[in-house]
Amino acid sequence: MMAALRTRLANSLMRQGNQGEARRFAACLADPAAAQQATLQRILQANAKARYGQTYGFGDLDSAAAFQNAVPIVDYDTLVPLIESVMIGQKNVLTTDPVLMLEKSSGSTAASKYIPYTASLRREFHSATSAWLYDLFTRRPKLCAGGSYWSISPVVDVREVTAGGLKVGFEDDTEYFGTIERWVLGQLLLVPADLRRVSGMMNNRYVTLRYLLDRDDLGLISVWNPSFLTLLVQEATTEADRLIRDLREGTLNPPDPMPRDLQHRLAAPLRRRPALADKLAALLRHNGKLLGTDLWPNLQLISCWTSGIASRFLPEMTALFPDVEIQGKGLLATEGVVSFPLLNHPGSALSLRSHFYEFLPLGVECRPLLAHELTLGERYTVLMTTGGGLYRYALHDVIEVVGSLNGTPLIDFVGKDSKISDVVGEKLNELHVGEVLSAATADLPVGFVMLAPEWGQPPAYTLFIACVRLSNDDLNRLVATIETRLRHNHHYAYARDLRQLGPLSAVRVGAQAPDHYLQACEAMGQKAGDIKPTYLHKAFGWRDRFHAPTTKDPHDDRLPSAPAG
Repeated sequence: MMAALRTRLANSLMRQGNQGEARRFAACLADPAAAQQATLQRILQANAKARYGQTYGFGDLDSAAAFQNAVPIVDYDTLVPLIESVMIGQKNVLTTDPVLMLEKSSGSTAASKYIPYTASLRREFHSATSAWLYDLFTRRPKLCAGGSYWSISPVVDVREVTAGGLKVGFEDDTEYFGTIERWVLGQLLLVPADLRRVSGMMNNRYVTLRYLLDRDDLGLISVWNPSFLTLLVQEATTEADRLIRDLREGTLNPPDPMPRDLQHRLAAPLRRRPALADKLAALLRHNGKLLGTDLWPNLQLISCWTSGIASRFLPEMTALFPDVEIQGKGLLATEGVVSFPLLNHPGSALSLRSHFYEFLPLGVECRPLLAHELTLGERYTVLMTTGGGLYRYALHDVIEVVGSLNGTPLIDFVGKDSKISDVVGEKLNELHVGEVLSAATADLPVGFVMLAPEWGQPPAYTLFIACVRLSNDDLNRLVATIETRLRHNHHYAYARDLRQLGPLSAVRVGAQAPDHYLQACEAMGQKAGDIKPTYLHKAFGWRDRFHAPTTKDPHDDRLPSAPAG
């Protein structure tokens, strides 16, 4: 009873605390041009005396046009020398605001990037999360009665610190929120902070499950990758006997050994739940598996990626969570937030009060457009200017305008425009590969699909695919179709014609491919909770990571290969 009252009070406090910023955002919707001009001036004036601001005369720039004329478009590589200066402890480089820490990007398009975080940047994130959470808890009041789960990634053994003494990396997703929100979320989260100290994906999932089953009031789940959650639910079936025994006895015995003191500390608050253990055992006997709604019958909403390739995982999630509402994340990157979702509206709303945005139309050479100049149905790449010291920064995210809210664009994430795989000059772009694979497999029950290069004489691309109801003949036709469409890329066709690149082949991967993908990406340094699904991965060696068969001739076991050309 007391826990339920405490949960309602904490949710009510969070909603009330976010009301002011949500109303300020709503007041901006009808005039995005004015809102964005105010945001730009705030950032420029605050950083006019920083080294970067002095170089480009921030103090004299009084309009978006003046800003565009004076300040160059940059990407991360352009800023590396300045960010390295920040990392060794130099002040007033990109911002007058002190740098509090750096967050390492977990994207797979390049080597790790170190993004400076300032108090201003955190407030800009807070502006978006406040409006989002207020909308969420206002339109879905039943959420106020429940606790929450926000993904927590295992920590590294030693947290990285730069030469200048700056810490690198957030410890969990709640660090995107303001101080009050973080305190309130701390009262609502159903897993302990010590969860981040549980290493190993299987153990981390198991401890997460055990804690989320210790209470009956889980109402909101927030993760990035939808497969992160589906794999969590699948572990409940895989480890059902162990989990049911732990619930019945009030214990915690994960699949793999873990430090005894940590295990005892995590086990201490857990309760005996014999009735739930009996219920889950009966459901397992009757259905042969456990659904997410079997585990958490009061779950109201799941927040996760739903755009781009992530949409492929939604049917599986819907099957595991029938009747549970799923909301997309909007577009949030390590560098900043572009948009956030609003219930009952398509796409996500541009976060007008967070950063200043510009938009480059795809395939058109022109001045970058501003928020109020976008056209419904068109696609753009995003430039952002933030209080963290990124000015006219090319995010390389492609968005499509899918609607409008009182004059403010509603957008959807499409993919990356910078993810290029280029082994011999073929320049395969993830956007093109995604369109090809999505169209070619649209009518197939595909559980996983990804293209990646493999070394050979010559090197070639391999289609890794999980689709049990696809015959070898059908797979052969699928590979030929994909190869033909990839050849629409002139550089790929040229490399194939010169025999610099071998024919496309396919390798069947099992039902555990999404899990193997997550484990491999984590081993390559990405956080478990925010690994992005992709149609195209640039790394070699995926055959081994998927535990696919190998032979002396790297082409012998491919099922099958497209005609040579």
